[in-house]
Amino acid sequence: MTSPNLLDRPALIQIALILMLIMLFAGGAGLYVLTDPALRQSRALYLTAVAIDEMYQEPVDWDELMRSAKMAMTDRLDRYSGYVTDEDFAEMRNQRSGTYGGIGAVISSHERGLRIITTVEDGPADMAGVLNGDLFIMADSTSLVGLSVSDASDLLRGEEGSQVVVQVLRPGPDDTLKIEITRDRVPYIHVPYAGYGPDSVIYIRLDDFDSGAADAVEEAVDSLTELGQPRGLILDLRGNPGGLYHEAVQVSDLFLESGDFIVGTEGRSRWVKAEDLATGGDIAEGLPMAVMVDRGSASASEITAGALKQAGRAIVVGDTTFGKGLVQGFVRIPGQDGLRLTISRYFLDGRVFLNDFDSTLSETGKGIAPHHLLEPESAGEFAVQIENSLLLQEFVALNQDEIVADGDDGNLDEPWEEEFYRFARSRDFLFKSTISEQIDEFAEILEASQAGTATRRLVRRLREIADRSDLEKFHAKRDYLLRRLWQLALQRKYSDYEAYARVLVPHSPEIARTVELLLQSNEPNPAL
Repeated sequence: MTSPNLLDRPALIQIALILMLIMLFAGGAGLYVLTDPALRQSRALYLTAVAIDEMYQEPVDWDELMRSAKMAMTDRLDRYSGYVTDEDFAEMRNQRSGTYGGIGAVISSHERGLRIITTVEDGPADMAGVLNGDLFIMADSTSLVGLSVSDASDLLRGEEGSQVVVQVLRPGPDDTLKIEITRDRVPYIHVPYAGYGPDSVIYIRLDDFDSGAADAVEEAVDSLTELGQPRGLILDLRGNPGGLYHEAVQVSDLFLESGDFIVGTEGRSRWVKAEDLATGGDIAEGLPMAVMVDRGSASASEITAGALKQAGRAIVVGDTTFGKGLVQGFVRIPGQDGLRLTISRYFLDGRVFLNDFDSTLSETGKGIAPHHLLEPESAGEFAVQIENSLLLQEFVALNQDEIVADGDDGNLDEPWEEEFYRFARSRDFLFKSTISEQIDEFAEILEASQAGTATRRLVRRLREIADRSDLEKFHAKRDYLLRRLWQLALQRKYSDYEAYARVLVPHSPEIARTVELLLQSNEPNPAL
């Protein structure tokens, strides 16, 4: 065949240009990175495209080939680099604007779909009748089972005024129903709760580091310090996945003195190097401070927790953080989508790095270790199984008003544990530990074997012991179950804020322990 002029086929040239852009951007736009091997590879990619266009016998979808080429070229870089679509860039614009087009709901993954943690008051989902605790199983004609929170969010978000029909599994008598939601512009709720906790300690829950997060934290501190005389301050970053780099710097700056080191960045190129120092003053005026973290605290959360830890400004309580000590940059390809590339690592005071470049493909970094390790109450096999069963939500749907009324005196009465236990058994829920499951598997193997009577008797005895231990686990988690029932009832009837104010903050054992550690850290050491 006769090949048209290549200048009339810019898509072919763009494939080669993408690789060149990657090298340019990763090197801080320094032309010195375009070595002879790099040029040869770019030319080889270009000639490959020419050969396909001239010789391949079937029609070629160049848009699809382009997309595949871009994804393949970033696939073996690291887990944080990749191909970025126009939709991804739109989401980044949302992060920077502090609003997004969507339904106004905080979601989490569940084996049967997406669980609604809370809805934005008077937001689209709230106005359409979505309740906290609902489970979304479909969005329009797409199943949400098995999708990540990120992928599901892409389906639920969209242009304001557009509609999405969700199929909802509502624990309780309503069962499955369909709800039509009209999307709108929704503000990010960075701080779902800020108030006084036990022993006059300020508690601030920060959910993300998107645009406006630092302003929200500053406003919370200012308003609460005016209300009383706090003895300390807790910044809760558990489960906070991060967000914008500069918001992490600004949140850290709120609690540090001018000139204190916050974070530095260092890349392979000499141009990708910078340090951020505090520029203001400590708005909390030296108030004893603790930062709560866990395995889900990542990226910007680690910058703030690490900066305050290294400066000696706060104690860190919880679990070791995720370990994402990397910074990404973005580049748009003219007429195309774009790329997200890891361009530098960040380091804390003392040149403490959380990641090596070569570790990012298969491993996370080492994370930030807390001063005090706390085991979360929601950890463990029992909590995971009971949460995944949705029995707590179903029970609350049937008894919401009674639970709320019974908790008005500041505590939920013990009889609710027995009520819930009978309810769970009526739904055939039986907690099975890993040991119990292994014993059951072993017993099944013995049934098909020629094992002797003594062996079978021993396995039956082990089974009885394991079952009794599993039953005891149910009752051992009494306090956890009662708090969860009370929390869910308040969320369902009122709001997430009400649940924080009446249950999560005053009755959480992790927060109580953090308060204790915080106040102890401020006591003078008699040995000094």
